[in-house]
Amino acid sequence: MFNKNKNYNILFCSTLIPQKNYRLAIDGYKKLVSIPDIKELDEIPKLVIVAPSIPDKLMTEIQLFNKGEVGHILLEKYENIDKLLKDSYIFLSLQDYDNYPSQSLIEAMAHGCSVIATNFGDTSKIVKVNYNNYLIEKDVSELVDAMIKLYLKTIYQL
Repeated sequence: MFNKNKNYNILFCSTLIPQKNYRLAIDGYKKLVSIPDIKELDEIPKLVIVAPSIPDKLMTEIQLFNKGEVGHILLEKYENIDKLLKDSYIFLSLQDYDNYPSQSLIEAMAHGCSVIATNFGDTSKIVKVNYNNYLIEKDVSELVDAMIKLYLKTIYQL
């Protein structure tokens, strides 16, 4: 169940290289907040990206997106990761290779984050699929479905 001390943030923490699938996180988030039923809710989740650096092209894309009516992508620094993990509800780990063993997944779960992770290698040894965790294929529709399920559980206390 949703911890009232957390907010609705979706956290993606990684270096922004193709194998970590930051593009999947951003595209999935954009698709999520474009859904009419989500757009009408009082609390729209934010995507928080924590990375050591942001390429200029991506920075421009995020700035343009944030000028829109719905949704917001925040950029944060690694120094804030502990607070961000404590505050966020969903943690995304979308890499193309084995997440096992993954310190970031373990830390996210220890902070009470629900996890959506790509199902590569032995990731299932860490992420147990249940009410609050999802293993997905590298697919934007699967990511959006998992985010919707977790978000609706959160706001409706299912």
